[in-house]
Amino acid sequence: MKSLIVNETYFNLLDGDMFVDIISNFSIRKDLIESDSKWANYLINYLILTYGKDKIPPLDIETFYTSRYFWIKLFYHYYQKECGIDVGIEQQIGMLIEEMSNTLIDSNYDWSILEQIDLKIRNEKYQNLMK
Repeated sequence: MKSLIVNETYFNLLDGDMFVDIISNFSIRKDLIESDSKWANYLINYLILTYGKDKIPPLDIETFYTSRYFWIKLFYHYYQKECGIDVGIEQQIGMLIEEMSNTLIDSNYDWSILEQIDLKIRNEKYQNLMK
């Protein structure tokens, strides 16, 4: 699978104040992003991609959406293990897939990538997916 997912290094190079702006401008549950759990960083990465799109270095459309999908799925995988099922998060994932299908309709996007991401996250063998 071609790597279409930005890794932690991408986020570490971003301006920290940008995330503060994102948190203050959108209604995001602070208890989730301030958690000591490792999944909090995965959620932060998703939020940066989702709400900071105009403030981050440009990504091609496929990398942008695949990365968003990866980070929210990785967040939810570990969140669910610790806190249980959350229908609101599952709804967000569904809405992301719908947005992807509407945006990528004219591209040759390989939708099997999402299945591969799901499988690798479920098996916790996802490290080789990132750029």
